[in-house]
Amino acid sequence: MQAPNAASRGIRGLPLSALDVAASSVWGADDVPVSRAVVTWATTAAMLGEAAPGTLFVCRAHPFFASPTHWRTPGAMLGPAAAATWAFRSIGDEVLVRKRALLRDASSAIVWAPHLWDVGPDAAGCAFAGAAGLEPLVEHGIAIADVPGVGASGILDLLLPRWGASRALLMGNPPDAVGTIALHPGVASPTDIARILEVSLVDLIVCGEVVEWEGGPFLQDTNALGRRVGLATVGNAISEQTVNPLVADRVRATLGIDTVTTYALEDASWTPTRSSR
Repeated sequence: MQAPNAASRGIRGLPLSALDVAASSVWGADDVPVSRAVVTWATTAAMLGEAAPGTLFVCRAHPFFASPTHWRTPGAMLGPAAAATWAFRSIGDEVLVRKRALLRDASSAIVWAPHLWDVGPDAAGCAFAGAAGLEPLVEHGIAIADVPGVGASGILDLLLPRWGASRALLMGNPPDAVGTIALHPGVASPTDIARILEVSLVDLIVCGEVVEWEGGPFLQDTNALGRRVGLATVGNAISEQTVNPLVADRVRATLGIDTVTTYALEDASWTPTRSSR
């Protein structure tokens, strides 16, 4: 059953527990009526600067500026002096203060709910594939798609603009003609890679990131032992934000907010050239 319309309620009046969101994962205006929600991988300064009052941001990445203790923990483990250096660097303080001010001035709120993006590898992979105009099949819980039988570079040249990605990192030794790819948004662990290779005869795995000190060597060993396969990383934000529409559907149905939109971040990475020094 859909929740009552949220327009007359502040953020604390929304049934956030129905989304498994704890009170400690909510920041911002408590009493401003929520008029709309924006589902985004991360909440940027530019988004806050343009936000209409009463906007609820639902994000995947931790809003570091709202909870500085989240960033002090690693320093604290290294001792008091290191903790102070980590937490109170002047440039970091400026970013924290200015972004908090933007959130306050926008009369808006942020909900950190990374688990909403964990829709399962099949649904997430299909969303990743669909955003690139591919027609995926699900094989043993893994999204795969047939692609033109050209080299890995040619496949990536075709897909990257559709995701809004500016670059990909390619490792391994894929076949000269790539016919089938597996799509795995987010981080691909060695376990993920092994599972994909066990259940599907794919030529190329496309994911967000890979644990380089584990996943990279695992893929290299796979090729060294006789199976030609490649792995391309396009970035976590680029890959996982293809799931935003699925998250938006759940937010709309659960919180009773009529206006729920998605926001796709631009690829923040770029490739330097000699002329750009």
